[in-house]
Amino acid sequence: MTAVRSADSRLGVRELAPSPAFLAVAGLAALGGWLAWSDHAYNYYGVFVFTLAGWLASVCVREWVRGVLAYRAGTPADALGGPLTLNPFRYAHGFQTWVLPVAFAVLGGIGIASGPANVPAGSPEGRGRRAFVALSGPLTSVLLGLVLALAAGRLAGDSVNIFWTALALLAYLQLSSAVIGLLPVPGLDGFGVVEPFLPRRLREFGAAAGPFGVIAVFAVLWFPPVSNAFFGLMLAGGQAVGLNAIYVDNGLDLFRFWNLATS
Repeated sequence: MTAVRSADSRLGVRELAPSPAFLAVAGLAALGGWLAWSDHAYNYYGVFVFTLAGWLASVCVREWVRGVLAYRAGTPADALGGPLTLNPFRYAHGFQTWVLPVAFAVLGGIGIASGPANVPAGSPEGRGRRAFVALSGPLTSVLLGLVLALAAGRLAGDSVNIFWTALALLAYLQLSSAVIGLLPVPGLDGFGVVEPFLPRRLREFGAAAGPFGVIAVFAVLWFPPVSNAFFGLMLAGGQAVGLNAIYVDNGLDLFRFWNLATS
């Protein structure tokens, strides 16, 4: 049975309006994109700013989609908070939801996004609905990744502007986060999909182990043989949907601008 919403929890334009925090992140991404596009001597810094801010913005969009679906399935709006306003600083589990994904992108160039940590446990009612809310995370990442990959592939043409490498790298982060997110590991969306069908003891364990599960996945991917194999497989799969592997590789080098300064 769908939960009954109170009158004051109905969503309107004001409740769904992007927060100033999200607009600031989007503005930072735009600034980074402009810098990467320009002929400035340090335009490679723009690759870092655009990719990282764009990645954080996409995490907010994932949570917004998840929040709207949870609300539509019966979760009260006041129980969702930050995700509905695209405000990462209001997330109930901000460390797991956006701090870790940003850190993983900077440290390893890997797109890892958390599961439905900001949706209250046991909501929405109905196991199938809860599983779909969790699955919406990877689906959103796939959609964003495809759009960005096609944009970088179709619009770049023969251009050598490094902005396109940043766009391709952002697409790679989206697609890699979708693949990793489907793993049935606590803290990831894959576990969120199967969690409603698990015994209570396993559900409680998954809720407590969430952040540690995400960190464990990153630790495994940090191991060079694993990371190299994963990177190669993702590029091969990405090329099938229009992702330019050379752009991604170059974008990752430029994203790690601190290595350029020492090379």
